[in-house]
Amino acid sequence: MDLDELRAFIAVADTESFSAAAKSLNFARSTLTKRVDELELRSGVQLLKRAADGAALTRAGELLATRGRQILQGTKTILAAARDLEKQQGMITLELTQGLPPALEESAYLAFSKAAPNLHWRIRYTDGQFSSNSDAAICIHTTPHPPAENNWKHSKVGSVKCGLLGSPEYVKKNGAPQKVEEIKEHRLLLWERFSESIDTLPLKNGGNVAVSPHLVSPSPHLLRQFAMNGAGIAYTVTSTLPGFLDTREAPELILIDQVGTSCDVWVSSRSDSDTGAIGILATAIIRFTQMTIGQL
Repeated sequence: MDLDELRAFIAVADTESFSAAAKSLNFARSTLTKRVDELELRSGVQLLKRAADGAALTRAGELLATRGRQILQGTKTILAAARDLEKQQGMITLELTQGLPPALEESAYLAFSKAAPNLHWRIRYTDGQFSSNSDAAICIHTTPHPPAENNWKHSKVGSVKCGLLGSPEYVKKNGAPQKVEEIKEHRLLLWERFSESIDTLPLKNGGNVAVSPHLVSPSPHLLRQFAMNGAGIAYTVTSTLPGFLDTREAPELILIDQVGTSCDVWVSSRSDSDTGAIGILATAIIRFTQMTIGQL
């Protein structure tokens, strides 16, 4: 997601005019039109019905406009906190669970760089397990039940579903297992999480099935990408991001009623910084993440 593209689109949606939108953002009309065109191309659906200089939202455009305004408001709060932090310290350390879409992280970094160019960021990746000994300011993780610590504040922001998936091409060529026992007939790519065994898959009925994966990785995003390229079927995150953030072809979900589980997503921040800029930043990230996870 490109925030400048989204901002340009929202301006057109609000003014119903490319010229008026360009003026409100102090953009050249050609620049604004290009950004809206790129967002529409990225989303893969028609967002605007155009006539001369005017524009009306399609149904897909209405949905994106509603969602986009929420994202821009959340981003505005985060950037304001980043500017406050810039005045206080030089570097902020964030811990993130592996598997976030790189495009989302890139967009966030570019936005922060514009708002607080002198603030430096250190991003560390984990397998999802939270540690109270972390020196990070904020941690986004999937620990089932974070330990109660006096110096940490935990906020559950949502959950993501996990299960088996494969690319439409792979399923068409190789078929898909119709029974749990048939999983062994396929190359299995397995998401390695700290709380789950790499020798079993969780079943919806609460049990598990023994497996022998061909590839194990702590990155669900990597496994999803491999599966979509036809490398096998992957046990990974099956939740999808909104269409304008993830425009790849939708995967085929496999044994959806039999295999899979869900994991909670938490944002943890140091409680002694609740009233400072880090606390404000943590609150903003919680709200922003809740909006995003709510679409998964």
